[in-house]
Amino acid sequence: LSFNPQGQTAVLRELSRFEWSYIRAFRSEHIDMPLFIGALQTIEQGNLLSRLEEIVWKGHNDDAFPHQQLLPTMPPVENFEGNQPLLIRLKTLVLNDVRCFWTPLAMHTGSLVNLELHNHIREDDFLPIRNLLLFNPSLEKLVFTFHGPSRGTSNTADLNSVESFTLPRLRHLHLKNVLCPHEMFYRVSLPALEVLRFQ
Repeated sequence: LSFNPQGQTAVLRELSRFEWSYIRAFRSEHIDMPLFIGALQTIEQGNLLSRLEEIVWKGHNDDAFPHQQLLPTMPPVENFEGNQPLLIRLKTLVLNDVRCFWTPLAMHTGSLVNLELHNHIREDDFLPIRNLLLFNPSLEKLVFTFHGPSRGTSNTADLNSVESFTLPRLRHLHLKNVLCPHEMFYRVSLPALEVLRFQ
């Protein structure tokens, strides 16, 4: 399917014929996420993300997840009045060349088992990443491959003030070009770790 202006009507017609309630996985390369989300909202399937268990997306350098178009619809969980986070069913998230908005992702997940971020811009502040890990204690595989310049020092606040926690199921940890990985995992217990890879 194409999202060019000439074919948009035909695309929406085809999308409306899908049985969306059964879809649990989303895999895509180089899709224009704002157009896709807009198309889902047009056919009244904007809540698809809340049903997904797997997202695999290869984007462009300026892509982001959760996409900015979703952020206004993702208030802090404490404002949900008992409702579940938007991505609570998501178990696998694999992003390539997509920037991660850590805080909204942390606030709206909780069931991640596999988290892989490839070719992500290098981060200098690990507190938002630690929060994402803290909110997803079921993680079994974690891959961060970063790229780009770094200031050479971390912006993370005093390590003595960070919260300790355990990732009891994490078995596979792969970090590439991660600045100060000891800060990202300071006071984090990994009792099930089997594979540890640094690059």
